[in-house]
Amino acid sequence: MFTIARAIGDRKIEATGLNNIAFMLLLQGNLEASSKTSEDGLSLAREIGDKYLVVRFLIYYSVESPRGTTRSGDLEEVLDVCATGGL
Repeated sequence: MFTIARAIGDRKIEATGLNNIAFMLLLQGNLEASSKTSEDGLSLAREIGDKYLVVRFLIYYSVESPRGTTRSGDLEEVLDVCATGGL
C-alpha cells in the first residue's frame, strides 16, 4: 500500500501507510525505527492537514520516547485537536 501510494502520489494513503509501519515497528519493539517513521509521517500528515493522523503519530511518538523525553507540546496538541472537534 505504502509503496503504491508513494508511486502514484497519493499523500493521504502514503501517510496512512507510514502510520501502519510505525505502529508495527512499535509492536516489534523497534523504537528507533518507529520514531523515525513517526517523524516522517507526522510531517506528511501536517503537510496534508490530516488531524486524525497527526494525533495518531503524536501518540505513537509519545509511547516511543523514553520516559521523560516527550517533546514539549505534543500531548497538548493532541488534547487541543480533540477538544476543538478536529477529529
